[in-house]
Amino acid sequence: MTTVVPVASKCFHLSLRNPRLFPQRSGRPLLKEKLQHHALGVANLSHTLHRVRTTQESIKNPGQTVDLELSVIDTHPNDKDRPTVVGIHGNPGSSVDFEPLIQQLSEKNIRFVSPTFPGFESSEVEPWKLYHLDYTTSARMSLLEQVLQQRQVNRVSVLMCHSAGSWVGYKMAAESELVNSLCLLNPTCARPHKSVRPQFVIHFVAWLMRQQSLHFALMPLLEKAYAQIGFSGVKAGDHLMVAQQIISNQNFEDTAQHAKQILEKQLPLLFAYALNDKIIEAPVSEDMLFDHLCVPKDSVMAVDTEGNQTPLSTVPSGQDDENRRFAQGLQFARGGHIVHKPHSHIILDRVLKLLAHVEGTHV
Repeated sequence: MTTVVPVASKCFHLSLRNPRLFPQRSGRPLLKEKLQHHALGVANLSHTLHRVRTTQESIKNPGQTVDLELSVIDTHPNDKDRPTVVGIHGNPGSSVDFEPLIQQLSEKNIRFVSPTFPGFESSEVEPWKLYHLDYTTSARMSLLEQVLQQRQVNRVSVLMCHSAGSWVGYKMAAESELVNSLCLLNPTCARPHKSVRPQFVIHFVAWLMRQQSLHFALMPLLEKAYAQIGFSGVKAGDHLMVAQQIISNQNFEDTAQHAKQILEKQLPLLFAYALNDKIIEAPVSEDMLFDHLCVPKDSVMAVDTEGNQTPLSTVPSGQDDENRRFAQGLQFARGGHIVHKPHSHIILDRVLKLLAHVEGTHV
């Protein structure tokens, strides 16, 4: 049974606080309150939020099954024949972070499906379950596949990934036959960006966060640390513990291998990043864009603060148009880490071109 809850704002964003730290505000009442509050402000809903029940085997007690209930945005439920964009949110984050693209795609009659992973915001879980979840990229990809199966998504026209959601995205694009193209928005890359260096510190903090008795002391410090590296508005809560576990389980060598597989598959792709991203610095993005995904510089448009677009290079790549793969990039002068919010219309235009390419028709 799937419960449908309307989501009512493109600025909708939840910050669920740890009920042990903030006992007066438990997770679910806060979620309900947020939904009701935003429902008052928007008359025309462009998408709905569904609840999907799934399970995962405990990594702490093998053989034990952990029941999970995830929130999933699905703008056109059960419409299997419609072009479908699947979104994988960042870390921390939620599926609603893809607004306003969700609304804009829906208005173009394109289905958008995106779960919020367990432990984040509208997919909050009981605290004890956090210590049983598998935070590896493989396990998170398996959860995504379960969600897509339940939502009857049998073809992913575009797999759209933001930030650390790209870790799952790279793997799925490389290995799954469901995926027909890839859209990367300020993605994590094949080498660690500045906010996850040095990695031994990340692993140590992740270990500390698994010690439940230390949460009260560590959560406020972690909230400040996230604010300092550029995550504005992030509040203390269990979602920060989840974020640390995901980061510490990431193998950057795997990302490089997945990029190689994506390149071998000649998978159509779009890569967008901002030069003023405080989380992932431009040299790391460009290493991934040019050296691993091998997008030609004459296929990357530099977008200035006025929205003017010029190619990074006017020197042809040497490939003729007939044999040239669909691989494009957008380099924004400004836009920050959530680049699709201020530049949604430019990115939407490129996503529509990507959809037209993989669907073989005008979208």
